[in-house]
Amino acid sequence: MPDDRTFEDPRPPTADEWGTPLVSPQSSPEVERQFRRRLGMVSGAVPYVAPHPWLYRPFLFLSDPTLTELDTDFAASISFIIARDNSCRFCYSAFRTLLRLSNYSQSDLQDLETHFSAQDFDEREEWGLRLAVRLSRYKDVPAALDQLQALGHSDPVLREIAGISALNLAANRIGTTLSIPVSTFEELADHWYLEPWRILARPLIRLSGFSDEWSRLSADAPGGLLAPWVRTLRKTPVGTVMHSLVDEWLSDERPLSVRTKLLMLAVVARGLSCTALEDHLRSHLSEHHSVSPNAFEQVVEHLGGDSVDAEIKPLLRFARASIRYDFGPIKRVAYECTEGFNREETLESVASISLANAVARLETLFVLD
Repeated sequence: MPDDRTFEDPRPPTADEWGTPLVSPQSSPEVERQFRRRLGMVSGAVPYVAPHPWLYRPFLFLSDPTLTELDTDFAASISFIIARDNSCRFCYSAFRTLLRLSNYSQSDLQDLETHFSAQDFDEREEWGLRLAVRLSRYKDVPAALDQLQALGHSDPVLREIAGISALNLAANRIGTTLSIPVSTFEELADHWYLEPWRILARPLIRLSGFSDEWSRLSADAPGGLLAPWVRTLRKTPVGTVMHSLVDEWLSDERPLSVRTKLLMLAVVARGLSCTALEDHLRSHLSEHHSVSPNAFEQVVEHLGGDSVDAEIKPLLRFARASIRYDFGPIKRVAYECTEGFNREETLESVASISLANAVARLETLFVLD
């Protein structure tokens, strides 16, 4: 059995290792209002993802997710474990704080990191966390699905675990490639004087929530180019979120072309051996974007070829580096590959590698059908 509980890096990166943010902070009053209305506070990610139209949404949803099958604290545990596995300093700190506000002790969090178990967790929760890590690593996912089914988990539960995991994969890549610094809120977890507040804070935060478009499950099956992958999360709120993000990503030419975004996705698909996604993109790009099968092969295998302009090649390299990353090299690649980009172009590049990695990994859920 793979040792899912072994992390490649023995500790999260230090502040010095984390480095300088890829973009400078920028005020976004409307996004800040959304966070205050839903959470009662503003995430430290907001100044670094604004003014992108949806890059803030994974953080907004995951901080207080709408769920139909999972306990909120278990969902936060998934977020914490995936951030730990990906060495995302920002997300690790954020979800560590949210769990502390839910009355998880430091020893509980240590148990989560070393044993995948804390408080009332049983074997089903442990295997849920193993599924999350395996999805992140894209390794031995079917065996984890089989184990969870044998333990009595229904398909809707598995889809919600996978959806929360996939959205966290996107959030980790956003946080890491942008080098979002840990904010005041994320630093609060272990302050002793907040102990009484922990008992009240999370319920009050939840009461401050408001209804949004993600809370309402759509009766319609997801459509569009990537519908088969998004549909693996059907009938879950996180699936509605993912559908919304994919639609916005591929319906808008800002500021990267859809063709460029699909080529970046194809590079990720090849790197993960997502054969169905790769074949689907090869056909679509040939029919709609004049990318021949030979040109497609040059892109996904060699990150170049005559069919791509020089300015696109760094983005293909960025996509490949994002698949399974070490926080140091991926940050260096992010700086190199976005050199000369304005803020809008940089954020769209980060959005593209983040969502590409989330969507591609959903191919592992095809076995549920």
